[in-house]
Amino acid sequence: MSVSASEIEKAESRDRSRLPRQYTEEYRLEAVEYYRKAHESDSKKSIRECATELGINDKTLNDWILKQAKTGRVTQERTDGQKELDAAKKLLISVLYR
Repeated sequence: MSVSASEIEKAESRDRSRLPRQYTEEYRLEAVEYYRKAHESDSKKSIRECATELGINDKTLNDWILKQAKTGRVTQERTDGQKELDAAKKLLISVLYR
């Protein structure tokens, strides 16, 4: 049984689409600000509606809003251990998807 190159490419593409999307701090702040402004102009505007308009998950946007309210930031500083784990994940992904 042989597998065509296009079938392999489709399978790899599906696998890559399962990886979590990475958002910059700037994008996260803009998304939170977008929600705040939309909610100010229409108090019935929900996080879910704004998240849909932005093309992101509503839980993700809610998490950013909560983090910003608590810390003034939408991301947390990474510990050295977390940074090492991030580097290891990047390396593994680059090896798997060559």
